[in-house]
Amino acid sequence: MTAYEIAEMRVMNKQLIAERNDLLVKLTKLEQWKYAVEHEVIVTCGGPHDWTDPREMVKYAINWNVMVALDPAVSEAAQALINKGKAEIEQETFELCEDCGWRAFLPGEGCLFCNRDWDANYPTEKEPV
Repeated sequence: MTAYEIAEMRVMNKQLIAERNDLLVKLTKLEQWKYAVEHEVIVTCGGPHDWTDPREMVKYAINWNVMVALDPAVSEAAQALINKGKAEIEQETFELCEDCGWRAFLPGEGCLFCNRDWDANYPTEKEPV
């Protein structure tokens, strides 16, 4: 082997070592992400330990956190949103029926309870054949 070939091999060796070190740094960063997501899913969300698809793992963690954020037992903001929606629906949609006393009166339609055909919906006797 000539001195030139040896020098060329040393340069290539240094380049390979630098590339390997860059890859190791990237791999370390990816592993940190992986461990953070695994911790979120397994410890925080109580999910299973045997994930094969990382996208499904992230979806599980996101869905769990959204579910908790929207749970009125956990979030006062969620309960306030539910209460606000109920109040808006009751105020905008139903009015108090003077005949039956239920808040089931639709303006222009009448009362849902008074106008309901109870016999048609709930027959008491068999119809003749």
